[in-house]
Amino acid sequence: MKVYLGLGTNLGDKESNLHVAVRKINERIGEVTALSAFYVTAPWGFSSENSFLNAACCVESELPPLDLLRETQAIERELGRMKKSVGVIIVTA
Repeated sequence: MKVYLGLGTNLGDKESNLHVAVRKINERIGEVTALSAFYVTAPWGFSSENSFLNAACCVESELPPLDLLRETQAIERELGRMKKSVGVIIVTA
């Protein structure tokens, strides 16, 4: 199935963070078949001194939804994510 993931980072070497995340997604979740350009954006929904670097990717994956969530969260932790931002709205389809 096709899965679309939004990616973003606002700390450290942002470009490297996104490239490493895409590599890990490709290795553990499924083949990344498309990757957007990287875009610099301001924080939205909370305050931060750091801008974000964002992208989106399309992945061909056979993982069931909960396994997909576990893997993406594991990748986040491996890349240094400690906690979710407060007040962020997550939209699902």
